Parts: sequence; C-alpha cells; structure tokens
Amino acid sequence: MKTIDYQKTNMGKSQDIRIKPSEIIIWVFILAVLYFLSRYNYLLFHGLAELFSIAISWAIFMIAQNSRQYLGNHYFRFISIAYLFVSVLDLLHMLAYKGMGVFPGQDADLPTQLWIMARYMQSLSMVIAPFLVEKKIRPGPISAVYAAIVIFLVASVYQWDLFPDCFIEGHGLTAFKKTSEYMISILLMISAALLFNKRQEFNPYILKILIAATGLTILSELSFTFYISVFGFSNLVGHYFKILAFYLIYKALIQAALKRPYDLIFKKLIQKQDALDEIQRGQRLLIQNIPGMIYRARPDWSAVIISGSEKLCGYSEDELNRKEKKWFDIILEQDRENVFSQGSELVKAPENLVQTYRIKTREGMIKWVADHKTSYFSDQGDFLGIDGIVFDITREMEMQETLRRLSFQDGLTGVANRRKLDQVMDLEFRRCARSGKPLAVLICDIDFFKAYNDTYGHLKGDECLMAVAKKLDSLFNRPGDLFARYGGEEFAVILPETGLDTALLMAEKIRVKIEQRQIEHVGAKNQNIVTISVGGCVVVPDSRLTSEDLFRQADQALYQAKKEGRNTIRVYLYDSKPAAGSK
Repeated sequence: MKTIDYQKTNMGKSQDIRIKPSEIIIWVFILAVLYFLSRYNYLLFHGLAELFSIAISWAIFMIAQNSRQYLGNHYFRFISIAYLFVSVLDLLHMLAYKGMGVFPGQDADLPTQLWIMARYMQSLSMVIAPFLVEKKIRPGPISAVYAAIVIFLVASVYQWDLFPDCFIEGHGLTAFKKTSEYMISILLMISAALLFNKRQEFNPYILKILIAATGLTILSELSFTFYISVFGFSNLVGHYFKILAFYLIYKALIQAALKRPYDLIFKKLIQKQDALDEIQRGQRLLIQNIPGMIYRARPDWSAVIISGSEKLCGYSEDELNRKEKKWFDIILEQDRENVFSQGSELVKAPENLVQTYRIKTREGMIKWVADHKTSYFSDQGDFLGIDGIVFDITREMEMQETLRRLSFQDGLTGVANRRKLDQVMDLEFRRCARSGKPLAVLICDIDFFKAYNDTYGHLKGDECLMAVAKKLDSLFNRPGDLFARYGGEEFAVILPETGLDTALLMAEKIRVKIEQRQIEHVGAKNQNIVTISVGGCVVVPDSRLTSEDLFRQADQALYQAKKEGRNTIRVYLYDSKPAAGSK
C-alpha cells in the first residue's frame, strides 16, 4: 500500500486552498465592482450576493450527499442539509426584496423577516452540528424536520401573520430584529467554540477557515443592526461580509473537496493510514534496536536475514541474502551438525527452541551466540519455515566460564580449591576402582606457618603461600594429576595410577623443592627457612573403601611426619605401617 503523508496531502496544511495574495487583489476588485454596481442598481447587487450564497449552499449539499458513503465526519452531512433549507429561505428573501415585484403588496418587512428566519436556522444548525461529528445521522428524518420548519416559518408570514415585525417603513429596524441579530451572533460564537472543541476531527487549516467564516458571519449580522433603509450603506457592508463568509466556506469545503478529496472524503482513511505508518515506524525502530540478528529460514533451510547481521558477524544482510556467504557457513564446523540435528526437530511440529553455538565473524573472531527460533506451519499443517533471533552471548559465556573457573579455583593462590579436589577425587577413586589401578594422595603442610605469620605478618604469610603453591603446582604435569589447596597452609595432591614407589619419589621431590626455594623463616625451630612436611597414602580402591578413608589415612601420615621433626615425608600403603621417610 502506498504511504500517505498527512502533511504532504495537505491534511496538515492545505497549501492549495490557502488564500493567496492574488485572490485578495481579485476580491478587492470584485467588491469595488459590486460597490459601483450597488450604486447603479442595488437590486442587481443584492440578487448577485444572495445567489452566490445560495449556489454555495446547494453545492455543499450536492457534494456531501454524493460522497456520503465516504464521509466519516457527519458534521458536513448535517450542515449540507441545513444549508440547503437555509438557502430556500435566502432565495425567498431575495425574491421578496423591496423593488423585486415578485410578491406584490409586500413591503421591506417581509424580506427582513425571511432574513432573520434564515439566520436563526443557520446559527442554530451550526450549534447543533459539532455534537453530531461522531454520531450517525439519518438524512431523511432530518430533512423532513427542516422542511416542516421552513413551511411553518413561511406560512407564519404569508398566511398567518404570526412572525414578529422586523422592519417598519419610516422607522427602520424593530427591537426584535436588532435583538435577534445579537442573539444570532451569540449562537454563532457558541458554534465556533464547539467546533474548536472538536478540532481533532478536522483538518487544522479547514477548521481555521470555518471559524473565520463564522467570524465574518457575525460581523455581517452586526452590520444589519443599525440600517434605516434596506438600500443603505450598512446593508451593503453586511452583504459584503456575507459574501466573504460564504467564499471562505467555499474555500474550506468545496474547493478542498474538489482539489484535495482526501481531506473530506478520505480523512478517516488517511488517519488510519497515518496510524498504520506510525505502527510500522515503531516496528522498524524496534527491529533496528533489537540487539541481535533477525532471520527467517525457508523450508529448504536457506535463511533470509532481516536485520542485525553486520553488527553480529560483520557480514551485511545483502551479502548473506545474496548467498555470497551463507549463515550456515559462519557456524563453526564442529557445531554445525548439532545445530542442524536439533533444528530438524522443529520441522515436525510448532515448537520453540534455543540453541547456543559458535560462529566465526568476518574478522576471524569466535563468538558465542544464542539462537531463539520458532517454527510455523500452514493451516493444513505444512511446514513453512522458522523465525529466529540470534543474540551475541560471548560476554555472558566468558563470564560463565570465569565463574565456573573461580568456583573451582582458590582465590589466593590460583590453584584448584577444595571443591575441585573433592570432585576430581570422587571421579578418580571410582575410575581406579573399575580399573584396579592404585591411587595415591599426598597432603603437604608448611612447617611452623603460624610462627611465620606472627613474625612477618599476614600479608607476607599470603605471599609465602602463593610462592609455595606456584612452585609445587609446576611439578604436576600428567593428565589426571591435581594439585589443590586443602585448607589453611595445607595442600593436597591426587596422583591417579600411582604406586607406592612413585608416590614416595613425588613426596620427596615436593620436600626438596620447597627447601631449595630458601624462603627466609627466622621463626622456624629446625632451620631458618620455610620447609614442608608431606604425608601420603596409596591404595587400590574397592567397594569397601571411600575417598574419605584415603584422605583420613594420608592426614594421619602427615601428622606422623610432623611429629617426627617436620621437613619429613611419610607415605603409607593403606592399612600398613609407614613404608619410608626422609628428612
């Protein structure tokens, strides 16, 4: 559908119906001609003025009735009916004017009465009309009411002589006539206020013209409050204002309807189109601001990228849609099979699925993405495709990995923590139980570490722990070996598939490496350097034992090493005596 711009179609500013300087010049000329014409033949001037307003009224009626199926605003339909019957009274007013000779024996009172009737009908109709803007009206009954009112009013002056006098020859206007003009002016002002209150239902420029026309009509009415002769100057000025008022109505309703039919006939359509455009603009902004790539996959698995690809992977939507680089090719090869196999499940039934996988960007960077996808089917159950949004979750995955690593890492030394130790111990204990291979555990304790903290302070104590951990962690490079902080100044080592001899060698290696490190410790009772004691246990796990049994005996071996002078190792076979030891 073609987008209709409210401003460009003059729904906001109707450029074609603005009053141009050339029009002002023309109207100055026309009014001047009418003035000289009134001096030559006032009846001709009066007839032209009234016929102009009558023609405008009939034109309003014809346009409104012939476009009634399109008019959502019922103000125009009601006004068109009212103006039609007002024009009947104006026509009778023109024909009854003094000197016309159409109704012999009548003086100037009759046309004045008809004038007041027409103006009351016009002003009251304009007060009622704003209340009918959003209401459906029935033209038939309304026309019947107006016809009955016109017949009654005409009969009241032609047959029954009921209508009050408005003009008395030799005296001029009656009090009723003057009071009526003021009342009509008040009604017109009320109608303008009501019209402004409904301004959201009207073209802003047309609304201004209608209110301006109402203002000129008020000036016209006021001009008719002080003339003495029906051919006088104030009468002339009043008709000038009436001509200009109806010209503005012509500008607002007829010319606007003929030159810009959108304004009157399709105003509701344009408003709906504007609302739709606003929704579409909002949707486009929403899509543009979604921090991900939106796509639609066809039944043949070819993807149509809608937006967001360049920010995600460096390839534009055009590149991916022209198949210069397929989205599936960007997925890391080791993840493709899993992505395709899981995605195939969506073909069977409508379903939502979230997949996480890795892609390789244009710059060669590896990113983690979360692909939220939904399959959709026809009413007949045929698979039509998949809609999806792909989000960059690289940072979240990195944070998750960091948290996972930290959850298994000692915060001070950077080696594995007790949680990781217990997890690996449980895994290796069960694995060695299945294979029948031996499992060794060593527990290391820094000698006289409390004295070290008392002598050097806790900050230096932390530095000592980090130095010991760094040195010992570098000794264990076999897959499956784990060096971890056991608690406080204690460290533990898990050595899968390790017998007693090898366990003894590793324990001695630990003791020697720390001794060779020559970390000063004046508070030590045996030497002035930091030393370490090691206790260990070697076992072939079976169903009678648990990992706690192994740790318990390794801890007893450590206690024995410390009891025998520290800087010593003690490694046991499970449930046997110490196998070896050395200082």
